[in-house]
Amino acid sequence: MTSAHPTGITGPDTARTTEPRPIATATDIEAYWRAFVPRYWERKAGMLGPAPVDLDLTGDWFFRVFTEAAHAGDLGRGPLLQLSVAGQRLTRGRARFLPRAEDGGLGGYLARMDALVEGAEWSVALSRLHSVSYELWERAARFLEGLWRELGGFPSGFADTDIFLGRYASSAAGIHCDNAGNFMFGLTGPKKLVVWPPQDRTWLPLHRPDWSAVADTGQVLPASRTDLGYFPSQYWHVGASPEHSSAQFNIAMFFDGDPVAPLVESLTSQVRSAVGPPSQDAAPEPPGTQLPPATERALDSVWPALDRNVARDHLLAQWLKKSSAQGFGHLPPPLDLPPVRPADRIRLRRYAVLHSPTHDGSTFLVAANGHLARLPAHPALPTALDRLNEGGVTTAKELAREQAGEEFADILAATLYRLRTWRAIDVLDDGAEPGPDAVGPTGR
Repeated sequence: MTSAHPTGITGPDTARTTEPRPIATATDIEAYWRAFVPRYWERKAGMLGPAPVDLDLTGDWFFRVFTEAAHAGDLGRGPLLQLSVAGQRLTRGRARFLPRAEDGGLGGYLARMDALVEGAEWSVALSRLHSVSYELWERAARFLEGLWRELGGFPSGFADTDIFLGRYASSAAGIHCDNAGNFMFGLTGPKKLVVWPPQDRTWLPLHRPDWSAVADTGQVLPASRTDLGYFPSQYWHVGASPEHSSAQFNIAMFFDGDPVAPLVESLTSQVRSAVGPPSQDAAPEPPGTQLPPATERALDSVWPALDRNVARDHLLAQWLKKSSAQGFGHLPPPLDLPPVRPADRIRLRRYAVLHSPTHDGSTFLVAANGHLARLPAHPALPTALDRLNEGGVTTAKELAREQAGEEFADILAATLYRLRTWRAIDVLDDGAEPGPDAVGPTGR
């Protein structure tokens, strides 16, 4: 059986599995994005037909990720949780409203919430969902791979993953704009998103709970488990699921990146290092038309200390992290895994390890899966990482075979350990490495 796609793709339907699977070949996926970009990207909203990659968001693994993310968000650790009941946003006492393993899945959770609130409206919004799950990040990143290739890069901000659940007449923010393009995946229930192009802002009732007067003027994007939805970053939008509870997953691509922010961060660090901490016993500073002596001294010490190369190293480190994360921010923390032994067979998991020396050559920046390490520079390290990036099975011993001495062996061991804990490489021998569908304490 084949399914025709409005952007020109035709490919075989596939059953949902534990792996994110494409609906067509790599060539067809390339054609999908080549057709999508000029027709839709930052131009117009629409329902696009089947997604080019099946993320298997109905699997048990996804409900476990959602459950862990909700509880982490409740504790302020990683994901951002917003929970409202009867129009009131809750910041405390939210535990009984969070998903539980005994719910058995999204349907069970929605049913329990409906019973718990006794007819009141309720909503849960959870962003940075992938910050507890390498598995979810890998699937979302794979979905966007072809788009990034077609565009030649990332938007200025970060990509993110979100889930929206509940029964409500309107998104809490009313008609709003997040400065993010969105791909929408319906999970369950009849949610709809109503969208308007940027120029309609002049007459829309923005950020108001009642937008019923304009409800029929927007474009409706219904949540669907079979058809992918999309709207551009500058579109105004509002969600509604008034009759029945629903759940929808989004991949958002933000355009809010500020190139000045990381530069200011670097310069601020340099200034603080040059000036030192504020003095608690400084002499009183009399008013007048002259700068206080302490301020003059700070100026004198700052300008000679500012170093463009140091700032560039800082900016490069941030860019390597974003690039290695495939445009996403807020990746999960490192896994708790043992070091790589010299004879362990290892293989690059999916995405290349990025590396670059700092300006003075004393330090080597190594980034993978959104993490970065600053390691002692060694002339053999780039070669070893390039061989690892080729994708074949190798060992630490083989990567270091042309180098004698303990110095490089130690640097390589430290590098491979970080890559393993970042889930950038798989260890194929001892069974400790989680498979692609693992979602446990070491599966993230």
